[in-house]
Amino acid sequence: MAGPGHIKIGKECLIASHTSIYANNHREHGLSREGIEIQDKCWIGSGVRILDRVTIGKGSVIGAGAVVNKDIPPFSIAVGVPAKVIKTSSGAGTA
Repeated sequence: MAGPGHIKIGKECLIASHTSIYANNHREHGLSREGIEIQDKCWIGSGVRILDRVTIGKGSVIGAGAVVNKDIPPFSIAVGVPAKVIKTSSGAGTA
Protein backbone atom coordinates (compact mmCIF):
# COMPACT_ATOMS: atom_id res chain seq x y z
CA MET A 1 0.00 0.00 0.00
CA ALA A 2 1.30 3.40 -0.87
CA GLY A 3 0.36 7.04 -0.73
CA PRO A 4 -1.23 9.46 1.67
CA GLY A 5 -4.84 8.69 0.67
CA HIS A 6 -7.37 6.68 2.67
CA ILE A 7 -7.64 2.92 2.09
CA LYS A 8 -10.61 0.97 3.45
CA ILE A 9 -10.62 -2.84 3.29
CA GLY A 10 -13.81 -4.65 4.24
CA LYS A 11 -14.34 -7.87 6.17
CA GLU A 12 -13.36 -11.32 4.90
CA CYS A 13 -11.29 -10.07 1.95
CA LEU A 14 -8.54 -12.20 0.45
CA ILE A 15 -5.62 -10.26 -1.03
CA ALA A 16 -2.88 -12.24 -2.76
CA SER A 17 0.84 -11.51 -2.78
CA HIS A 18 2.42 -8.78 -4.91
CA THR A 19 -0.76 -6.69 -4.92
CA SER A 20 -0.26 -2.92 -4.90
CA ILE A 21 -2.82 -0.40 -3.66
CA TYR A 22 -2.02 3.22 -4.59
CA ALA A 23 -4.18 5.72 -2.70
CA ASN A 24 -2.81 8.74 -4.51
CA ASN A 25 -2.23 9.91 -8.05
CA HIS A 26 0.04 12.53 -9.56
CA ARG A 27 -1.93 14.62 -12.01
CA GLU A 28 -1.27 17.65 -14.16
CA HIS A 29 -2.31 19.99 -11.37
CA GLY A 30 -0.77 18.22 -8.41
CA LEU A 31 -1.48 15.27 -6.20
CA SER A 32 -4.93 13.73 -5.72
CA ARG A 33 -5.87 11.58 -2.72
CA GLU A 34 -9.43 10.41 -3.31
CA GLY A 35 -8.95 7.07 -1.58
CA ILE A 36 -9.76 3.43 -2.26
CA GLU A 37 -12.47 1.16 -0.89
CA ILE A 38 -12.46 -2.62 -1.13
CA GLN A 39 -15.81 -3.80 0.18
CA ASP A 40 -16.53 -7.03 2.09
CA LYS A 41 -15.77 -10.53 0.78
CA CYS A 42 -13.62 -9.53 -2.21
CA TRP A 43 -10.87 -11.70 -3.67
CA ILE A 44 -7.90 -9.83 -5.13
CA GLY A 45 -5.52 -11.95 -7.25
CA SER A 46 -1.74 -11.90 -7.28
CA GLY A 47 -0.05 -8.88 -8.82
CA VAL A 48 -3.17 -6.72 -8.99
CA ARG A 49 -2.69 -2.93 -9.07
CA ILE A 50 -5.49 -0.82 -7.58
CA LEU A 51 -5.34 2.88 -8.38
CA ASP A 52 -6.72 5.92 -6.56
CA ARG A 53 -10.45 6.79 -6.77
CA VAL A 54 -11.62 3.17 -7.02
CA THR A 55 -14.28 1.20 -5.17
CA ILE A 56 -14.35 -2.56 -5.59
CA GLY A 57 -17.88 -3.71 -4.80
CA LYS A 58 -18.84 -6.40 -2.29
CA GLY A 59 -18.16 -9.98 -3.33
CA SER A 60 -16.09 -9.09 -6.39
CA VAL A 61 -13.13 -11.05 -7.74
CA ILE A 62 -10.20 -9.32 -9.44
CA GLY A 63 -8.07 -11.59 -11.64
CA ALA A 64 -4.30 -11.85 -11.25
CA GLY A 65 -2.31 -9.06 -12.85
CA ALA A 66 -5.28 -6.75 -13.41
CA VAL A 67 -4.96 -2.96 -13.18
CA VAL A 68 -8.10 -1.53 -11.58
CA ASN A 69 -8.52 2.11 -12.58
CA LYS A 70 -12.30 2.47 -12.27
CA ASP A 71 -15.07 1.23 -9.97
CA ILE A 72 -16.03 -2.44 -10.07
CA PRO A 73 -19.70 -3.20 -9.33
CA PRO A 74 -20.64 -5.60 -6.51
CA PHE A 75 -20.51 -9.34 -7.27
CA SER A 76 -18.40 -8.90 -10.42
CA ILE A 77 -15.40 -10.63 -11.94
CA ALA A 78 -12.89 -8.24 -13.51
CA VAL A 79 -9.69 -9.06 -15.40
CA GLY A 80 -7.11 -7.41 -17.64
CA VAL A 81 -5.20 -4.20 -18.14
CA PRO A 82 -7.14 -2.05 -17.59
CA ALA A 83 -9.54 -4.26 -15.64
CA LYS A 84 -12.83 -4.99 -17.39
CA VAL A 85 -15.87 -6.65 -15.87
CA ILE A 86 -16.47 -9.99 -17.60
CA LYS A 87 -19.30 -11.20 -15.36
CA THR A 88 -21.71 -9.76 -12.81
CA SER A 89 -24.27 -11.57 -10.69
CA SER A 90 -27.05 -10.38 -8.42
CA GLY A 91 -25.31 -11.77 -5.37
CA ALA A 92 -28.34 -13.90 -4.54
CA GLY A 93 -27.45 -16.81 -2.33
CA THR A 94 -24.35 -15.15 -0.88
CA ALA A 95 -23.98 -14.38 2.79
